[in-house]
Amino acid sequence: MTSDLDIFSSTDNAEIPLCDISDLSGILEKAQPVYTAPPKSGKEHRTVQRYIVKWRITASIDSQQLHHGHIKDISIKGAAILHEHNFHSAEFLKLHIYVSPPPPARIPCVVEVLCKIAYTLFDSREQRYRTGVSFLKFGTDHDPVFLEEHLKNHSLTVLF
Repeated sequence: MTSDLDIFSSTDNAEIPLCDISDLSGILEKAQPVYTAPPKSGKEHRTVQRYIVKWRITASIDSQQLHHGHIKDISIKGAAILHEHNFHSAEFLKLHIYVSPPPPARIPCVVEVLCKIAYTLFDSREQRYRTGVSFLKFGTDHDPVFLEEHLKNHSLTVLF
């Protein structure tokens, strides 16, 4: 069966008009950035500072297989983690966070925390999955105190 719209055998003889770029530098010099205000209905949902860190983590769902990754940013209430596994179908996650010690110590402190998954998406910049989690319950009563002190005293970059 032959079609009049056979895209593989047809030829396109249409010409593509060329743009006049002789005055491109003049146009670029006059260009102004576009400033936009944040959405009026938008409200910052974060109530605590977030810190950019690159701490290793292991994550597990229902105490099954461990998935390795690292934290992109963290606060005392939650974190964004990067990893190879898509957690889209899970609701809860158990994290072991390997908090990098300040020098001269060499052994990381491990903080265990039960988390609720807020979102999972593919981060094209990192080429990994990014999962946002809210911290529900720490392994010990000392863990949130240690984490908060460590973030305030030893982390340099702060996101508001």
